[in-house]
Amino acid sequence: MNYPKVTIILLNWNGKNDTIECLESLKNITYSNYDILLIDNGSTDGSPEFFRQKYPEIEVIENGENLGFAEGNNVGMKRAIEKKVDYVLLLNNDTIVDPEFLTELIKVAENYSEVGIVGPKVYFHNNHNRIQSVGGTINYFTGRTPLIGCNVPDHGQYDKTREVGYVSGCALLARIDVMEKLGFLCSDYFAYYEEVELCIKAKYNNFKVVYVPNSKIWHKEAVTSKKSNYYTYLYTRNRFIFMKRNGTPLQIITSSAFFFTTYFIINSLNFITQKNTKNLKNFYKGIYDGLQYQIR
Repeated sequence: MNYPKVTIILLNWNGKNDTIECLESLKNITYSNYDILLIDNGSTDGSPEFFRQKYPEIEVIENGENLGFAEGNNVGMKRAIEKKVDYVLLLNNDTIVDPEFLTELIKVAENYSEVGIVGPKVYFHNNHNRIQSVGGTINYFTGRTPLIGCNVPDHGQYDKTREVGYVSGCALLARIDVMEKLGFLCSDYFAYYEEVELCIKAKYNNFKVVYVPNSKIWHKEAVTSKKSNYYTYLYTRNRFIFMKRNGTPLQIITSSAFFFTTYFIINSLNFITQKNTKNLKNFYKGIYDGLQYQIR
């Protein structure tokens, strides 16, 4: 097996404890030819200084402000290009990795030249055998991008390596030349949907996006966790941005009709019933800004 050079990009924003746990799990991986690039998105908890002292072998780049998931990772990928590495791995700082996870990803990426992006089997951190994601699918007519296998126990039903619509951005390995050709992540999203669009672009450029079941990680994000107001805004807005950037005129119409006859009614009623005026306002603001979005 070849051991190409991999840069692992960790994005940190006031997440010192999660990042430490992720870094400590990376110490146990069997793959040897890698380095870690920590991108700090304007943390105010002293993270950059702490990580430079505790992990002097890790390069830390400070953005000075929160550039979001997309542009924060773009900063890291541009640095990886300067270092002339072979692969970049976007890894959420709130993940714990299996010792073999990177080796298994590289095996698939190296064995098939047409593969451009690969991702692991993702479990929930608080339930080690419950699946969070084994890739995702895209329905352009509804605008939905559901995760495959989300919230079901792992009984081996997803143990086959296969092509998927997209892989989760919480752990995404890509060849560096593929990322250069695709133009990195679209910063218009800030966070959410950018990895879906990246995988679409990969497919348009004849690269396969593949899920690798023998690669495993655990992600702390919970499907039932209470989402922030900003999450509501971003996820709602980005749904419209995603369709405007990637759908046909007919698909934009049908996905909008689906949204307003389902999610709009359901979410509005839920927020009103819960007397959650902040989320209600952010939901409506996300709709407005998404409808106003113009492709640059």
